[in-house]
Amino acid sequence: SRGILATTTRAGRINTYMINGRTGRKTHLWLDENNFGGHTRIGRLLPDVPGIQVAATASGQTPPAPQGGDVRLVSFEEGLDQPHFRVRQHLTGVFYSPLFLITDLDGNGREELVVLSHEQIWAFDAHEGHQTLYAAYAPTIRTYMATIAAVKLQPDDACPALVMINPSLPGLRAVSQDGRTVARELWKVVIGGQEDQYQKR
Repeated sequence: SRGILATTTRAGRINTYMINGRTGRKTHLWLDENNFGGHTRIGRLLPDVPGIQVAATASGQTPPAPQGGDVRLVSFEEGLDQPHFRVRQHLTGVFYSPLFLITDLDGNGREELVVLSHEQIWAFDAHEGHQTLYAAYAPTIRTYMATIAAVKLQPDDACPALVMINPSLPGLRAVSQDGRTVARELWKVVIGGQEDQYQKR
């Protein structure tokens, strides 16, 4: 089968649909309003799940609702008309255009959907959807332009570190985490000698 992932935008409301390429039937997946920004990935994100999956984040609310956003991971192994939401979470707080990656963050052999925004980390079990980690580290800066990977910096590390290139630092940073509640900066390299997320150089 072939699915078409489609979005419609009207007056700050963004609806996302999966359209069955064989029948033309559309299935509404989610609605975002006043979306400040987010990210979407489509592909074989979970290697042991048939077909493709869609992961997406979005941020922004309609006042007076508090600032926040949504995290989603959906698969279609039961058919394009029957989406299986593996993660569907709403988060509030300093949550702007959050990045995400799918990796085994706690070293238990199962993938987590790992979400980052402004020096905060959330992780959700990619199969059952429950939250497995929240941790914050300082200082808070913008992360939505960063490139991030999960890497074991030493072979005997129990959990991978998050290593990132962040133009808002500007430079490089490594953050250790224990997969449950704690994250801390291991090191950073500031390019240009001045840490200023709004500098123009």
